[in-house]
Amino acid sequence: MKIRESKPSLSVIVPLYNGEKYLHSCLDSLCRQSLTDLEIIVVDDGSTDSGAAIAKEYAVRDSRVRVCMHDKNQGSLQARITGVEAARGDYIGFVDADDEISIDWFRMLYSTAQAQQNDITAGQFLSRFEDGRLEYFNLDPMRRPFCWEGEEIFSRFMEQEGSCYSWWLLWNKLYARALWDGILPQIKAFSQSHRDLTMCEDIALSAALWLSAGRVGNITGGAYYYYRQHDGASTSAKKSREKIFSDLQDVSAVFDFLEAELIRYGRQERDAKHLYAWRLRYARLYHSLLKGNRKKGNAEDAEKIRLALSLDDGADLDRIPPAQEYFYSSRTVADPVQIDRMEQLKQLICSDEIDTVSFDVFDTLVVRQFFHPSDLFYLLNDRFAS
Repeated sequence: MKIRESKPSLSVIVPLYNGEKYLHSCLDSLCRQSLTDLEIIVVDDGSTDSGAAIAKEYAVRDSRVRVCMHDKNQGSLQARITGVEAARGDYIGFVDADDEISIDWFRMLYSTAQAQQNDITAGQFLSRFEDGRLEYFNLDPMRRPFCWEGEEIFSRFMEQEGSCYSWWLLWNKLYARALWDGILPQIKAFSQSHRDLTMCEDIALSAALWLSAGRVGNITGGAYYYYRQHDGASTSAKKSREKIFSDLQDVSAVFDFLEAELIRYGRQERDAKHLYAWRLRYARLYHSLLKGNRKKGNAEDAEKIRLALSLDDGADLDRIPPAQEYFYSSRTVADPVQIDRMEQLKQLICSDEIDTVSFDVFDTLVVRQFFHPSDLFYLLNDRFAS
């Protein structure tokens, strides 16, 4: 594979901490992307397993892979900052070390970002479970076409009040590099003052990014990010009481950062009610984790949560309105056979080992499932185009 030696179009950052189990599949999915003009930056955050060694093996085999090393664990927030500072591309994307992406993921995001002149371009993700099941949220707003500009961008971001995490995930979006250059100073300051932060850093990062964005759009089909659901994930519900309160302090710090950003941009009054509702949503979530199967939680725990998240004394943490869980209430199991068939077809087209590709012009697999008919010709490499 020929790789351009000049500045790549895209930098993909992979934060890594003890992620050897799934790293091969993650990096394989990155190295076979149909958009080849990219660099892959693995930031090893003080791993104690063989993850760094695996990443270095890929760097030897593929010149697009680079490995940055932290002497000690500094957390995913700092790992992402290190990756951004090392990035040379005009656009920046993220992939977690235990996840994968379909072969056309970054090409479709990149081409849409360029065509629409987006600062942020979002895509769809599928949750992948250990048993092979794939699911998506029916009500995920990123599944519907949108294009927002100016003041509407951050208004939309705040109006969702934490109801759907696809808004503030980093890894389901592509970002203009210039956007990151603008927010790095305050993000670095936040990281330095909260070095032990392990939860909800995506909210802080995304808030700063969405506040600075001038145009945001999305893609709605043809490529997916596969988010792995397993017990080792940071979102696992099996947490000790001590861990829950530790995470709560991180959430508190993140919301304080968000409030400071609102003040800096002169939006405090405009978005105050949305920020409060977001704080209340998380307070109820952590209160629910602490009380377990009991109908009513501990009064002392509730008071600690209210204090940590700057809520009114009378805020009811036991009552969770049905609308608060609405986003998570409707899921659909995706057809893995259909998705895998399309992915395999694209991989075969892009493979250097395939000499001949023949298509029936009436084949609905090509006509209907390619995002644009011209995508077929993009995927055919130089050997077929000549």
